[in-house]
Amino acid sequence: MLDDSASSPRYVETVSGKGYRFIAPLQPAALNLAPSTVETAAIVEPSPKRADAQPAPRAVYDSSGTILTAPDELPVASRKAVRILLLLVQAMYIAFYVGALANLAEIHDIFLEANLPPAMLMAVLITTSAVLIPIRLYILTAVALDFEKLPSKFARMFPVLFVLDLLWALSPFLLIHYVSTGLALGMTAPLIYVPFVQRSLVLMYARNR
Repeated sequence: MLDDSASSPRYVETVSGKGYRFIAPLQPAALNLAPSTVETAAIVEPSPKRADAQPAPRAVYDSSGTILTAPDELPVASRKAVRILLLLVQAMYIAFYVGALANLAEIHDIFLEANLPPAMLMAVLITTSAVLIPIRLYILTAVALDFEKLPSKFARMFPVLFVLDLLWALSPFLLIHYVSTGLALGMTAPLIYVPFVQRSLVLMYARNR
């Protein structure tokens, strides 16, 4: 079968008195693993976890399409500080409404001096004050009592409240008999920003719960 010769053997040699021995050279066979086997093993075999491995970062809300602040953009603040600031904002607005209602006669004269329609503006002032005072008292009470559903209810009120707050940002001009026009304008500028601050505080209030 091996096509070997007894006189000149290549594979098997006869050893007198002992038997036979294999004389052909031996070579180790190469280990051939299919690529698919290696790839499968690499996929199935789990890599050991490092003790200092960090969790994957959470996806954040992309607020590039809006001027309003997203919750993930807000700074971290103590819950007590957030509640105190919310209470102060409500108290400030209530002071505006009550102060205006307490000086209706003087405000009527201011409208006349500025050649503005006093009847219409007085109706707007009284109506918005009557609507906003209960809303401010509700928010103030909700914050004081730590009302859980305040953020969701405020989100529904915010569009209308935002418009009315911008209107009342002009309230420093109702003090024009006591302050200069420049000072009234300077006080109006931060009041325009207050509705955005209030929204951010409510978002922080919801996040800290």
